[in-house]
Amino acid sequence: MFNVQNPRTEPLLTVSDYLCWAVQRVFEQGDVRHYNYLADKIRLVVDLYDRDNYEGYRNYYDKKNPLTARNRLSPPIT
Repeated sequence: MFNVQNPRTEPLLTVSDYLCWAVQRVFEQGDVRHYNYLADKIRLVVDLYDRDNYEGYRNYYDKKNPLTARNRLSPPIT
């Protein structure tokens, strides 16, 4: 069971939703504009599906290893 919350009554949900949306745009569209704006607020992103980079924790993205447009997972838009 879950409760749908209205952002007008729960404004902190808007902040977390925006952060998640910014990270999602990197993976879906390769758009880092919003992520870069918030990057200093996001300590760590772990890409569990990046199996090529599991060794050495290269699938962990932070200030030293930031997300870039190369992290896009979706096929090109035609």
